Amino acid sequence: PGVCFDFARAGELMRYGLLASSNNILFYVRSQLPTFVLSRSFGPAGVGLFNKAESLAARPHAFITGSVYEVLFRALAKEHDNLDKSRYLFFRSLTLVAVYALPFYIGFLWLAEPLVVMLFGHRWAESAAPLMVLSLAAPLMMIENLSGAVLAARNWLGRELVAQVIMIVVAAAGIWLGRPYGMAGIAAG
Repeated sequence: PGVCFDFARAGELMRYGLLASSNNILFYVRSQLPTFVLSRSFGPAGVGLFNKAESLAARPHAFITGSVYEVLFRALAKEHDNLDKSRYLFFRSLTLVAVYALPFYIGFLWLAEPLVVMLFGHRWAESAAPLMVLSLAAPLMMIENLSGAVLAARNWLGRELVAQVIMIVVAAAGIWLGRPYGMAGIAAG
C-alpha cells in the first residue's frame, strides 16, 4: 500500500459522491412537499394526520422494496454489460416486490378506517382517506424505487438527478392542485 495522487480518479469519486448526495437531498425535498403544503394549509393537525397515513403506507414499501433494492443494485452492477440479464433482474425484482407488498396495500385499501382506528384510536380516523389514496399509489412507488437501483447500478446518477427534479415539479403541481380536496387530494398529488 502506498499514497496515490491520481487526481482523475479523485475527481471521478467526488463527482459520484456529489451526484449521490444531490439525489438524496432532492429525494428528501420531494418527500417533504406534502408536509410543507399541509402545514401551510391545514396546520399541525393536518400534518399529523397525513404523516400517520404516510408512515403506515410506507411500512411495506420500505421493508420489502428496501431489502430488494440493495440486492438488485449489486446484481445489476455485476451484470452491467448484459442488458437482457439486467432487464430480467429488474422485472423479476418488481414481480417479487409486488407479490409480497401488494396484499398489504390491498388490505390498507379495503380496511383503512377500521385499521387506523384499531391501531391508533378514533382521533386518527381521518388518516384513513390519505392512506387509501397512498395505497393506490403503491405500485408506482415500487417501480420508482427499483428504477433508482437500475440508474445507480448503471452509473446514471445524472439521469436520476434529472428524474428527481422532474418528480419534484410534477409532485409539487399535483399537491398544489389537490389542496382544495383536503388530505386525500394532497395524497393523490
